[in-house]
Amino acid sequence: MRIIGRPIESNVRSRLLTFLILALFILQGIAMPVYGLEEDAAGPETPKGNVPAPTINRVAGDDRYDTSIAAADALLKELSLPGFKNIVLATGEEYPDALTGAYFAKLKNAPILLVSEKSVSKVLNYVRTHTVSGAKVYVLGGDKAVPNKVVNKFSAYSPVRLAGKDRYETNVKILNEIKKLNPDFASVAVCSGKNYADALSASALDMPLLLVADSLSTLQRRTLESIKDKKYRIIGGTKAVPNSVRTELKSFGGTTRTAGNTRYATAAALVQTFFPKNKNEVLVASGDNFPDAIVAGPLSQVKGVPILLSSEKSAAQAYNYIVSKNIPTVTVMGGPQAVRENALGSGNPIGKVLIGNSHYSVKENYQLAQDEWFQYQGVKYYAGEGGVIKRSTANKAFGIDVSEFNGEIDWTKVKKAGVKYAFIRVGGRYGATGNIYTDYRASQNLKGASKAGIKIGVYFFTQAITEKEAIEEAEFTIKAIKNYKMSMPVVIDTESLSGSRHDRISREQRTKVVAAFCERVKKAGYTPMIYSGIFWCRDKLNMSDLTQYPLWVPQYYKECQYKGDYVCWQYTSTGKIDGIKGYTDLNWWYGGGI
Repeated sequence: MRIIGRPIESNVRSRLLTFLILALFILQGIAMPVYGLEEDAAGPETPKGNVPAPTINRVAGDDRYDTSIAAADALLKELSLPGFKNIVLATGEEYPDALTGAYFAKLKNAPILLVSEKSVSKVLNYVRTHTVSGAKVYVLGGDKAVPNKVVNKFSAYSPVRLAGKDRYETNVKILNEIKKLNPDFASVAVCSGKNYADALSASALDMPLLLVADSLSTLQRRTLESIKDKKYRIIGGTKAVPNSVRTELKSFGGTTRTAGNTRYATAAALVQTFFPKNKNEVLVASGDNFPDAIVAGPLSQVKGVPILLSSEKSAAQAYNYIVSKNIPTVTVMGGPQAVRENALGSGNPIGKVLIGNSHYSVKENYQLAQDEWFQYQGVKYYAGEGGVIKRSTANKAFGIDVSEFNGEIDWTKVKKAGVKYAFIRVGGRYGATGNIYTDYRASQNLKGASKAGIKIGVYFFTQAITEKEAIEEAEFTIKAIKNYKMSMPVVIDTESLSGSRHDRISREQRTKVVAAFCERVKKAGYTPMIYSGIFWCRDKLNMSDLTQYPLWVPQYYKECQYKGDYVCWQYTSTGKIDGIKGYTDLNWWYGGGI
């Protein structure tokens, strides 16, 4: 936002500084990469012939319990056995116990059957009809996970419970059983015990799995001491498995880390690392839930093929791997509601592809576009993470944002100039004193724009340092707009003002301030939105905690290169519009509804 009479804002200062540094490097003949100044993405590749669609096989039932039975059937067929000698039972309501049992089940040539009080009858019937004489049942987890009254139903199979007081102790119990069965295993997969995502794809690895928290427990250290000189394959980034845990593990053996920036990317990285020669088949399961992938573990290990994760929100890694490797067979765990076939390269035409309620983009090389603009039939689309189309040049709307510094505005002329909407500053807070001020043209601009038929939204320049002050700013804004129809969002403008109070608070506190403003606005019945620059979003806010609020991004360049989601782009501060003297900010709105 241009605000005359106060220090130049951070994005403007950053552009001036970048220009001076770049000029210096050019004069010295030195090449220098500059953030935010990339060239347009290259156009689509030329097709190299049709990519054959893979054969999609499904292992699925009406629910998670039926799907686990279907997975058991597939495993029995793969093993070419007349019946199972061992069965592994785990709760279908939680993930930790079943996740750590995949390698144990594989060593026992056993399926993992999910069970609950409601499903026990059909699971018991399956065990009766698909086991050989003398078959044994192993139960993962304690009474809270799999109740004793459920276990008692399997008394004919001499059930053995492997359980500790929590998921980590249960994991150790399973590891001890694995030591008895195969004391010579070389590697251990290490995953976070706080989430299931990384462990899902790691269950395809032919090795035991260790669940960890923020540090190793005494019991875990004692157990690892008894299996010296193993390789510890850490799965997931440092937020999942901290470097402090890696340091602890180094005293027991060598460590490596395999990770991506999402659970889907981590699953793809595991495939590249541990299955480099795979060309025949992959198993695919939903990354949004755990049951289907849990029961895939023993099957994938017996087959020697990886597990990829896919979902409505992120199909790119799984899809692109299948297409790029020309994988002929894809075995999907779960029904179409979990993973849709057209998310996996089955019959996708070039261009837009509808998957559920999301649009995905397929480029000329048959891979999903991701984090890039691409062109199709004369229209440019932006495909975000997972290939989901976020923005399109076909539906963008032109608008402005103004304050008292734009002077007297002829809103009728502005309307005729093609402006569809305007964000009007209603006020702000001083960066030094902390006092709230009113934009003295706010009322005039709100009336003028509304009368001219321009859709209006408003913004407040924050300098709040507490949630209480943020709510005060929100209430000031709500009071200022109570007599006007807001067709556009109510915006908190959070950016740098050199030496100001809002600059000096922590990233976490600043995030809480922004959230407090937005929640108060939302409670009042308006749509909240955040205005913030790329660097401010990256360094000064925890945007992962603010994803529920739409974002308005300034970047004065030929395209906005913010990688996250946004609905509005302020592309210049030196625009010229009939009806406004001097320069004004110009914006493209991608949020629809205009």
